[in-house]
Amino acid sequence: MFKNIKITTGINSIMIVFIVFLAISYFFNFNNSRIFDHELKYVLKVSSANNPIWSAEGNINSAVRFIVIESTHYNKTGAHVTDKNTLDNIDRYINRAKADYKEFDAQTPVSEAARAKRLLIDKAFGNLFDLIIKNRDILANPELTLADASVLSTELNQLQIGLNHGLEEYNDILHDAIEQHMQTVHSNNARMLFIISLFLVISLSILMMSRVWLKRRLFARLVEVKTALDSIASGDLRNEIEKGADDELGEVLYSASQMRLSLSRTVSDIRHGVTNVFGSAQEMTSSNNELSSRTEQQASALQETAASMEELKITVRQNADNAHSAKQLVEGANCSARKGGEVMVNLDGIMREITENSQQIADINSVIDSIANQTNILALNAAVEAARAGEQGRGFAVVAGEVRSLAKRSADAAKEIRQLINVCVANMNTGSQEVELAGAAMNEVVKSVTQVTDIMAEITSASEEQSTGINQIAQAVNEMDLVTQQNASMVEQAAGVAQSVEDYAHDLQRAVSLFSLQAEKSSDKGHNKEYVTSPAKKKLMNSEPALSQNKVEDDWVSF
Repeated sequence: MFKNIKITTGINSIMIVFIVFLAISYFFNFNNSRIFDHELKYVLKVSSANNPIWSAEGNINSAVRFIVIESTHYNKTGAHVTDKNTLDNIDRYINRAKADYKEFDAQTPVSEAARAKRLLIDKAFGNLFDLIIKNRDILANPELTLADASVLSTELNQLQIGLNHGLEEYNDILHDAIEQHMQTVHSNNARMLFIISLFLVISLSILMMSRVWLKRRLFARLVEVKTALDSIASGDLRNEIEKGADDELGEVLYSASQMRLSLSRTVSDIRHGVTNVFGSAQEMTSSNNELSSRTEQQASALQETAASMEELKITVRQNADNAHSAKQLVEGANCSARKGGEVMVNLDGIMREITENSQQIADINSVIDSIANQTNILALNAAVEAARAGEQGRGFAVVAGEVRSLAKRSADAAKEIRQLINVCVANMNTGSQEVELAGAAMNEVVKSVTQVTDIMAEITSASEEQSTGINQIAQAVNEMDLVTQQNASMVEQAAGVAQSVEDYAHDLQRAVSLFSLQAEKSSDKGHNKEYVTSPAKKKLMNSEPALSQNKVEDDWVSF
């Protein structure tokens, strides 16, 4: 029934039982303490209830003592009380007694018997107070007689004796009440002692049962766990681990069983992996030797390539320098052609101005020719008028003839000038056309020179880029040579590492051999005992030598 109870549940149940017992014990203890405190307070209250009445009795006795002393003195001497202090002392004690009795009277009686006795005590105190006051007044009266004094003293003694007897009976009643409550306290203590003893016996029984249960369920299972873990620690993985009860330790044993199975599979995988690693290490050693030889050949080829690239770099550098010089010469020719073009443009402008000026001269000559014609007409008109005048106009006719002669000569000169100007204008037009043709030809020359300059600039830029590219290629080849040398060194290191891996494989195989597996044959069915050829080896065997390849793909990035 309790086989599959978890240890945590059992321990928690035990703790809950102990907590319940402790709570019950605390409850009973608290209840008993509360009852004890209540009874103790009641006893203290009852014990202290007599203090005011006894104090009142003491003050009354003091007042009575003064009265008795004064009455005795009067009986002996016959002298009245004349000392005011004596009367004041009697009054003071009477007032104190009244105050104490008032405090006593304010208390609640503990029982009906005490209440009945209180009524008698109240009556006795009242009579005694009245008698004391009466005696005090009599003592203060000058007409006091010996018979009155003796009677008062006798009455005081009788009332005082009766009061004392009543107080003793009241005290006995209080004592009986205290005894009754003390018996209740003792009864509660005895019951509490019995309950505590019973709880102690039950707790010890539960403790013994818990010890037996823990010994069977916890310590014995812990021994099983220790045995299973010791077996795994020693490398013996053949023994199966039983889970047993479905509790925490059962879960631990189940986890240990799973760990044994996982460790068995891991050890089996490691054994087969060691075999593969050993074969791969041998392949790696052979491949590294072959790779070392090919790397040396590649290094030699790269050195030759580096030398050729150095020569090519020098040649390309010279071509770049020559192209740069040619570019400078072409730029100079371009500047000269541009200047010639500008001169032709200026010359064309000058020719146009000359043509315009010649045209203006022709226009002026036309004006002169027109003036000569008009002058000739005027001279002809003047000659006609002179002929009409006869002798009187002969002189005027001579002048008109001279004017006409001059006008004719001017017209002839203007005609010759016009002919010369026309020839000059025609020549100027022809010259201007030739200048325009020369300017157009010069512009074509400038364009051609500009194109040659651009082409030379492109050639120079291409030569410089080619030189830069050749330098970068040379640098890359040098770096490839350096990397190849490093690869050769790393291949040698890899050969050493492969040998170390082979040694480690031997050590690992020896370490794994310490484990004993339950069913190695069944676990070996899913594994291939022959090691698998590595992909690198297959690629190496299927590839051609690096130096005999016509096309090589590399991962180098141009600088």
